[in-house]
Amino acid sequence: MTVGDFDANKQLDVAVADSENDRVFILLQYENGKFGMKTTYEGIKGSYPFFIAVAYFDDDNQVDIAIANYGANNILVLSQYVMTPSARQNGLYYLLVNNFNDDSLLMLTGNADGIFQRAATFSMGYRSAPIYLCIGDFNNDNRMDIVTANYGSDSVGILRAQDNGTFSNVTTYSMGHGCTPWSVAVRDFNNDSRLDIATANRRSGGLGIRLGHGNGTFANAMTYFTDIIIDP
Repeated sequence: MTVGDFDANKQLDVAVADSENDRVFILLQYENGKFGMKTTYEGIKGSYPFFIAVAYFDDDNQVDIAIANYGANNILVLSQYVMTPSARQNGLYYLLVNNFNDDSLLMLTGNADGIFQRAATFSMGYRSAPIYLCIGDFNNDNRMDIVTANYGSDSVGILRAQDNGTFSNVTTYSMGHGCTPWSVAVRDFNNDSRLDIATANRRSGGLGIRLGHGNGTFANAMTYFTDIIIDP
């Protein structure tokens, strides 16, 4: 699920991936806070839409929706939605995709027509099974780095952006044996103006935190268990 102002009425709308039924729902919110009838986009049988991202993917000043289809091993882009901050750098649009079964991350680049080409593939480590990713400037060089939640290796992987538009080899940080991180978030959790990393750990239940040092490295993992979040 993701949110955004899809119809430019200053209200947050909702996009939901219905994996079991191979479709995506769009719910538009009115100014009174209520939601209208859902719009349904039917996918191909067995496509299993798993994750949704919202960004500019062309030059029409309308927000687009990218859907990662786990079952079909492809990406579907829905165009013609409205205004969101641009995902463009160096004159190109970037789309990042985790290859769960291939232990890698795929980078696609596009120009202004909404069509993307394979640009690079980055290994995330043997049996890493990267399942979720976020971006953030972890070393304060004004370039966006990448972090992945590696379900198979109980870790997060960091790819640091280089000044030539490429990324470094992966640096892996353990989040705790047997934790199986399911998702990852990037925020400044301790108000020191440095980005930190949090993972939702599926098998162990609870949260893992690594505080950032501001130079691209991170402190040891801290794990917070809870009786409420069994399968976050």
